[in-house]
Amino acid sequence: MKTAFFTGKIAMKKTLAILAIAALITGCTIYKTVPHYTPDPQNAQTVRAAIENPVNIGEFSDASFRKELTCRSLAIVKTPQDGWTYTDAIRYALIDELTQAERYDPESPITITAQLNRIDFETEKGTWIIRMTLRSSNGKTMTAKHIHTYNSIGIGEAACIQAASNYRPTLAAFMKNLLASAEFSALAANTPPPVEEPDIHPKEDSAAPLETGKERIRQLNSLDPVRNTDTGSL
Repeated sequence: MKTAFFTGKIAMKKTLAILAIAALITGCTIYKTVPHYTPDPQNAQTVRAAIENPVNIGEFSDASFRKELTCRSLAIVKTPQDGWTYTDAIRYALIDELTQAERYDPESPITITAQLNRIDFETEKGTWIIRMTLRSSNGKTMTAKHIHTYNSIGIGEAACIQAASNYRPTLAAFMKNLLASAEFSALAANTPPPVEEPDIHPKEDSAAPLETGKERIRQLNSLDPVRNTDTGSL
């Protein structure tokens, strides 16, 4: 078993090296990520068991609108589809998962939105990271994070090709953890948002202080014979 493992590992390195040489020959430095995300059938079972009613997936935002990630100033790792940002890719992956589980409905009263906080990779360490904050119209909020590690070969453009190939398993693990979390189930719960507590100290009418002040002067005048007789003191 160990021999087969090491043999496969060597073969993988050779394949990546060949791809890197081919890229240098053709002058191409743009590497697309793996094909579109494919939902995991096991996730469908998890979602059906944890979420009773379908939900809507609203806007997923990202302040930088990242459509590509630079790798070692040598290559560009692009999103699975032209025109998509990485935020779009994650959003549609979640929609695909919920659709497979029959828990997605654009007309649902519960809408989940999200902010992509970080998506990046490091070829030297062999890591991908995705961190996202999700919010529900029912008032619940959660932060989902996943760090995917892989055995990086760390050699030039071949390392960039390897990083691109590890995007999909990163997103797959992120989705698996997200959908299995109790926090996500809470986001999808068909419960009304919390009711705002009424202000127990209402502000006084702007006209009231003036009137109250006049009344106070009348009271003082009636109690103070000096102020009542000496008009100069007012």
